[in-house]
Amino acid sequence: MNITAMIALATSLTASAAWSQEFPQTQAEHYEVGQRFASCSAYFAYGAGVARSAGLEDSAVAIEGMERGRRLAGMLLLVDGLAESRQTETETTFLTLQEIKVDQLKARREIGLATGNDDPEAWIAEYQEECGPWLPMQQSIIQAMRMAPAS
Repeated sequence: MNITAMIALATSLTASAAWSQEFPQTQAEHYEVGQRFASCSAYFAYGAGVARSAGLEDSAVAIEGMERGRRLAGMLLLVDGLAESRQTETETTFLTLQEIKVDQLKARREIGLATGNDDPEAWIAEYQEECGPWLPMQQSIIQAMRMAPAS
């Protein structure tokens, strides 16, 4: 995947709050949205690995920061989607969901390279469709955390 394109995508999504999704209300909705955030954070986790393997350490660090924002917001949503007895496993559950998507992205990239069908623009369009609408929710969650009183 084109690292410059990924950074440009993240920047454009951050600058635009044109999308909106309602906050989940039920336990099932919290789990579903937490899963979406895990999938969306996987694009950044994968991109950071690609950047690092290409020797682009500064880009990798920047992309990891974007991944952390999705991960943090996603775990906060996911914890309310899990049964109370499993809430202590939120991080493990989230990272497992994320890893599944990263593995899918790696496989897709390998197949794309092998067949000559690797299209970074398609990845960007997919990310925008799948994840773009959830960015304002992530930003709201992070903003609320920043404004919350320290305990």
